[in-house]
Amino acid sequence: MKVYVTSGDTKSQEGKSKLVEAEKIIRSQGHSVLSPRMIDDFLPEGFDDKDRMESRLNAVSICDVVFFLKDYQSSNNSMRELIKARDLKKNVQFERMN
Repeated sequence: MKVYVTSGDTKSQEGKSKLVEAEKIIRSQGHSVLSPRMIDDFLPEGFDDKDRMESRLNAVSICDVVFFLKDYQSSNNSMRELIKARDLKKNVQFERMN
């Protein structure tokens, strides 16, 4: 499956590290993975925040599953991704709160 994994913090080093760890786990289960971190790293300078968000929403649309890490609610961008995923009737999953 194609899995988009996202979180509320995609800019700090700690947030990026959490995404990298989640990407590794999902990939180890045999899935293809996309994340905001990967999109941000791929897009060259000259692309603004609006462009990045549009790319993230496009990623949501092409993936089978959208997986949200615990802190997703702290981000307007993650909430937009959630709305898009639900509008498209994607398989939406959430990291367990422990």
